[in-house]
Amino acid sequence: TGKAEPAGFWLRVVASILDSLLAAIQVGLAIFVSPKLAGLVSLVLIAYGLVVALVLPALKGTTPGKRLMKLAIVSETTGPGEGLGWKTAALRLVGHLVCSVTFGLGYLLVAFSARKQGLHDLIAKTNVVRQR
Repeated sequence: TGKAEPAGFWLRVVASILDSLLAAIQVGLAIFVSPKLAGLVSLVLIAYGLVVALVLPALKGTTPGKRLMKLAIVSETTGPGEGLGWKTAALRLVGHLVCSVTFGLGYLLVAFSARKQGLHDLIAKTNVVRQR
């Protein structure tokens, strides 16, 4: 398994981009095929967003992008590969919403904090780690 260390800013950015890639492909296809599909695609994107931001962290402690980058979300009571639980995952989602309201400034904390935690991590008492 190896030792887990905090994941840096750029690794987390790449993981986030990978998580968003499926959504971007769906939007692109919908626009190309039929603009009338936009409403349906919006519903699918909301469901996908909830799965990535809430369900997968709660049950698996990761997202597809983080998994590809060999990253895991951990809390004070969970380790890599364990789910965060619903309460911690929901707090983390609230933290993401707070980061969005601050125009992403909360995410920049990852680049400057010693433990590489963003505002959403601080709110939920979580950390994203890299498996070596």
